[in-house]
Amino acid sequence: MPSKGMDLYGFTPENDLPVSFDIKQPGSSHTTTINDTTPGTIFTRHIEVNTDLPFHVSGDYAMSAAGVNRSCEVNGFTGNISNSNMNNMLGNQQAQISSNAVVSYGFYDAGSGYGDVSYTSHHQNYACIGDANRPDWMAKMVANNKNAGTKPFSAFVLPGAHDAGMNTSQNISELVSNVKNFSVIASVLFGSLALMLGVAVGAIIAVLSVATNSLIERVIINLSITQKDTITNMLNLGTRYFDFRPGYNAKIEGISVASGDGLYHQHNMIPGMAFNDFLHETVAWLKAHPGEIVVVSLGFSGFYNDAMKPTADTLKQAINAALSGSGITYGGPSDTSTSYNDLIKANKRLLFLNNGVGFNDASKYDSYSDGAYATLTPDPILNQLKNMQHKPQNGAAYTVLQMQGTASAVSALWPKLATCTSDATSPLLMTKAYFDCTTYPWAEQNLASFDSKYPVVILNDFVDPHMSHIAEDATLLRAGQL
Repeated sequence: MPSKGMDLYGFTPENDLPVSFDIKQPGSSHTTTINDTTPGTIFTRHIEVNTDLPFHVSGDYAMSAAGVNRSCEVNGFTGNISNSNMNNMLGNQQAQISSNAVVSYGFYDAGSGYGDVSYTSHHQNYACIGDANRPDWMAKMVANNKNAGTKPFSAFVLPGAHDAGMNTSQNISELVSNVKNFSVIASVLFGSLALMLGVAVGAIIAVLSVATNSLIERVIINLSITQKDTITNMLNLGTRYFDFRPGYNAKIEGISVASGDGLYHQHNMIPGMAFNDFLHETVAWLKAHPGEIVVVSLGFSGFYNDAMKPTADTLKQAINAALSGSGITYGGPSDTSTSYNDLIKANKRLLFLNNGVGFNDASKYDSYSDGAYATLTPDPILNQLKNMQHKPQNGAAYTVLQMQGTASAVSALWPKLATCTSDATSPLLMTKAYFDCTTYPWAEQNLASFDSKYPVVILNDFVDPHMSHIAEDATLLRAGQL
């Protein structure tokens, strides 16, 4: 009989914070519970939602993680989900923060189809728990390990958010309206999407030129959104490094792709979060967490054109305005040689390691390459990580180890994106947990061997608390080497 595959992933740091998955097969009165019994490591399980044609086709599925409960019905014949409270990446898959745990989770809707052996055709559900220390993990770690606070901040491993400001669709609906109203914007945007996917622009135009606004918006979201949580929640999950790319909204032959004269995180020409909002939210969080330090990397990578780039003075004015009255000062690359304790004492808790913006620039030694990271399997990425030298090369100031792939650059996915009707079909959401199962164990085993005189960042899409557990453990080992 036909069945629909589901891949389940769980992480918990301790048995007292349980993760479990329930499945009641179609026509059954019995619910099978699958518990994560491997605290400290990623738990994986594959299940099939079966059918009993023509009588029973839909099964009940549920996820539970430290009190966070989500569910859906899965049709084992069509493969579709229904009655779900986790069917929208930006609508109902946000992190949950409580006094005893932090939880991030995601659900990838693989859509119709059954009997497929590839994970890309399976529904994907992950649940990741972090302990109650995640919002203040730096302060709690140093309180329990006094020696770590006396060592240079470079010993810290920083869990990082890739394309941190692409966590909102607030400007995308207007962008889509302008695509419909101005053919020149449509032409340029469709060309950019074709470049992202690695397919012929004609294939994009053939579908999107006659598509509804909702389909175009869904395609853009699926290709450009890299985070699904607020900055505050990312920080509470333990994230301490933000890749933010502030720029003006692109203009095509004098027509702005979206309104707003300020700076927004830019993904080519797709605007995300406002830069001022990012700064003010970060500073407000830092005021509430006096033992934490946040590092930001500003850059212009991937911008549609140079006219989108602000001046260094414009960026500094925005930073100073956000910090005004907070008592917090910002620092730069040289401050990574200062101890954690001294940075906290000076209240210098917002450090900038920028990438070619004209101030506080710090070149990075990065594992990323277009060829290796445009993949549906983690092996090429793992090879990149394994080939990284343990000291930054060519005079770089720090190391960035990217955990995520760029599955959105895989041309084979375009047919599915072009016909999707679900708001949980991002290619990055599809590969997230599958790749983490390979890259995270490598990070756990190897981060301590990187030179402690240089900061190390582990970067990912859809950040989770497991990253900060890895970072904390590695930081203690690295601090012990100095």
